[in-house]
Amino acid sequence: MQIDYKFNDKAIQDSIKRLQQLGADMTPITRDIAAVLASESEAAFQKEADPTTGRKWQPLTPKYAAKLAAKGLTGKMLNISKQLMQL
Repeated sequence: MQIDYKFNDKAIQDSIKRLQQLGADMTPITRDIAAVLASESEAAFQKEADPTTGRKWQPLTPKYAAKLAAKGLTGKMLNISKQLMQL
């Protein structure tokens, strides 16, 4: 499986370049950006929705949901092993 996601980050890149040109310590801003991205990802998993549009993820097919339920897996989507959330 492959998921491709693209967004226009030109304004962010331009702002970072300006800070670099001023000789600013980039550590705080990069940590803040990382925190926002992590928070948005976690919220997407909790809401089971696209973080940008808020549109709900497509539901599991009844057959696949039944297969998971037979294994005792009835929680939120993509949370079986929690590996995606730990990346």
